[in-house]
This record gives sequence, structure tokens and C-alpha cells, in this order.
Amino acid sequence: MGAESFVAAIFGAPFDREYVGRVESAGDEGGCVIRGESRLKMKIPLIYAIVLVVSVWPGVWLTDSMLKTYFSWYRIETWWWYLPLCALCVPAVMKQWKSSERVAGEETELLLKKIAGEVEGMLEGSPVSKSPH
Repeated sequence: MGAESFVAAIFGAPFDREYVGRVESAGDEGGCVIRGESRLKMKIPLIYAIVLVVSVWPGVWLTDSMLKTYFSWYRIETWWWYLPLCALCVPAVMKQWKSSERVAGEETELLLKKIAGEVEGMLEGSPVSKSPH
């Protein structure tokens, strides 16, 4: 039996992933073994990065221009305080990332249990009963 591949969606809210699995022969024992890995889908992280770049730098220029227009005494380099202010969102994004990893881990476990149930297989040495439809 040759190695067969499959891809399954893993929901990670908001950073989704996909499980790329390979079905390999178990050798003399008969049956098969599924090996795979979870891969991050890059769409949402790229959107986050683009929004950050497109909004932060123009925001620096716009805020600097506005402050210098309305307050003639304003001479501070705006980016000195603007960029650290924007960095305040980093902990929120990190919290989202950790939550996404946790959810994706749970979803991956459910996916593997479902696959094992459908093929009447075992997951990590424990039999998984096939669920009725």
C-alpha cells in the first residue's frame, strides 16, 4: 500500500489551520497508520499584517500633520509616542493567538477521533468506537 494523502480543515478562531495527513501501511501487522501535521493557513495572519502596515504608518503621518496644524506649539516627533501606543494591541493579538492554538488543538483531537471512529481504528493505543449515523 502506497502513502495516500488527505487534507482536513481545522478551525482555530480566527487563525485556522489544516491537517495534512498521510495514510501509511502498518507493515506486517496489517492495517494502516495515519501520520500528519497541523499547518497554519496564512490568509488571516497576512490580513492582520497588511491592516497593521496600512493603518499604522499613515496614522503616524496623519496624526502628526493634524497636531502640527491645530497646535502651533507641537514639535514632538509623533512616532515616539504613536508607535508604543499602537504596540498596546500586541497583548490582545497574542491572547487571540494562544486561544486559537488551544481551539485548534481541541479541533485536531476531535478530527482524529472522528477519523479513527469512521475507519474503526485506534487512536494512541485506545480503540475508538464507531459512532452511529
